[in-house]
Amino acid sequence: MQIPQTTYNEFPAAGKNGMRTKNGPERIESRMASGAVQVGAFCFMNLPADDQCEAIPDSTSSFAGKLLALALENPNRSPMATAASDSGSGQFSDGDDVSLMTQGEAWVYAEGACTAGNPVYVRCLKASNSWTGQVKDGAATNFVQHPTAVFKTTTTGAGLVKIKVA
Repeated sequence: MQIPQTTYNEFPAAGKNGMRTKNGPERIESRMASGAVQVGAFCFMNLPADDQCEAIPDSTSSFAGKLLALALENPNRSPMATAASDSGSGQFSDGDDVSLMTQGEAWVYAEGACTAGNPVYVRCLKASNSWTGQVKDGAATNFVQHPTAVFKTTTTGAGLVKIKVA
């Protein structure tokens, strides 16, 4: 006999990795993935003539001349490939259609504690359980500051956080 559930979480999760918040103006474009692109991570959006996006290559030291965009989750696509992270959000494969946010607010998985109002730093070198494009609060080795993104919420450790890209 199956035991019925008798306890419930008081509130559902506020969001999930790569989910839009739909607060304020947004700019979202569609591109084809050139290689694997992680959900909820920043990636390079190539010129419109290329119609592609790509994960930030390892050892990138500057975003000068590059257009960064956040890969949004696709609620209509399931299942996604398992990512090399504990966020469980998956990734887009080569040739997949990816929705990319260049302006707006979204939930992302941050590597550590974050404070609302602080600038977003983007990972440029893969590490254990991390991928390029993942975010962090504060300057660190292998991270480059995003030119327009800031944290909108505060967390005390690694986990979901809201960011705004202007």
